[in-house]
Amino acid sequence: MRESLEKYGHSQPALFYTDNMIDKDFLERCFPSLRDGVVPVEKYSHLPTLEIPPDVSICVIKSVNEINTAMRTIIQDIPDNSNQQRIVIFLDSEWNVEFLTVVI
Repeated sequence: MRESLEKYGHSQPALFYTDNMIDKDFLERCFPSLRDGVVPVEKYSHLPTLEIPPDVSICVIKSVNEINTAMRTIIQDIPDNSNQQRIVIFLDSEWNVEFLTVVI
């Protein structure tokens, strides 16, 4: 598309809309003009970089069985005398959705 714009004497895009930020790098590689005059702002540059302590593990679990096993492990590790304490378990859930289009 960039070559076609050049070939026919059109200017390169200065603005592009996408609803998915993952497209940003791809679009900027295809159209370097999208970076012209742009000064990136580091929104949280005044904050220290988050470092995950070495004793903290992050696990990606994908099946119902893995989720149940992880929850049982957490619950089993709670001391018996902790019934007066509040226990919070946080789950971040993401999944891809595919829509099928049927043309008749």
